[in-house]
Amino acid sequence: MSYTEFNPNVKKVNLKPKGEVEIVLTTSLSDLRGSVETLSDMIDQKVRVALESAVVTYNVQINARTQKPIREYKVDESGVVSEIKPEGEQVEMDLNLPKEKVPIEEIPEEIERKIVDDFILSLLSPSYDDLPYPFFDWVSRLADGETYSRLASDYGLSSGRIVELIDEYRSRIAPLAAKWNEWREQKQDAETNMGQAAKPEVKSKSASIQDDGQNDIEVSEEEVGPESDNLDDDLPDWMKDGENDGVIEFEDTDKAEPAVSEAPVEVDKDELEQFILNKKPAFDDIQFDFPSLLQRKKAGETWMEIAHSVGATSGQLSSKWNLYKKRVRDIMKGPGAA
Repeated sequence: MSYTEFNPNVKKVNLKPKGEVEIVLTTSLSDLRGSVETLSDMIDQKVRVALESAVVTYNVQINARTQKPIREYKVDESGVVSEIKPEGEQVEMDLNLPKEKVPIEEIPEEIERKIVDDFILSLLSPSYDDLPYPFFDWVSRLADGETYSRLASDYGLSSGRIVELIDEYRSRIAPLAAKWNEWREQKQDAETNMGQAAKPEVKSKSASIQDDGQNDIEVSEEEVGPESDNLDDDLPDWMKDGENDGVIEFEDTDKAEPAVSEAPVEVDKDELEQFILNKKPAFDDIQFDFPSLLQRKKAGETWMEIAHSVGATSGQLSSKWNLYKKRVRDIMKGPGAA
């Protein structure tokens, strides 16, 4: 079976005689990534196509007199977006005055769907009483490759209805996602600049995992900080001169283990979650019991509900969850993880 995936533009839709519809898609040669031959083999063949817009469209209301947006937003240090009340409107509220009627215009805007979905997956997007649906779970599962049909089957809705609900939610939060994305990019730039200015320092942190016999095993983790000029300074000479080709041998008193290579190991989502549930890693500086929380997530709770139950904001829980997963991945990639 032939298969190719790319991101085209819908150029034209032609209604032709005998009830045929001609759909013209265009894309760049680089977007096909060597799939031109595969695509040419599909000519005159019946194929299955699912089209979904890569942008989210929404309207921004502006004051027709000042040409400024009616609603403005700010982002706090945790990434939570909130609306700023205009000064005049705040005074009206404080003095209990009737609200001034402002001529409003609507300006169409659009934003990349990926930015909006990233905002949802950050657990920082708001919830609405008139849209009481698990959008985090839906978007997360779609990002993992599941289909709208599968979601529809699990939630007792039609796939068309789920598409409508997700599109409506994306459009509603799009202005907040745009402001959040500005904050995210500024934060990333600041962290990059700080990283370039700082010098690395090797620090160690400890974590514990459980082996199959439920015994605690201490695992050390090294982090790079701002004090060391050259990480190789702390290495023994035999590791600097290349004699061992980057291979370190580990052995204990009972049985010698095979040599362990430092080649990078990829850890997929299922392996990571299974490791967390079985080994229950814990870190001194992460206060949440994520193995238990992950079990609750798999039982049907949403991360938003779990965050509220442990007395944390969704942003705080999301930040610690991402840090926790990174730490666990590092343990799994290290020697003796299995």
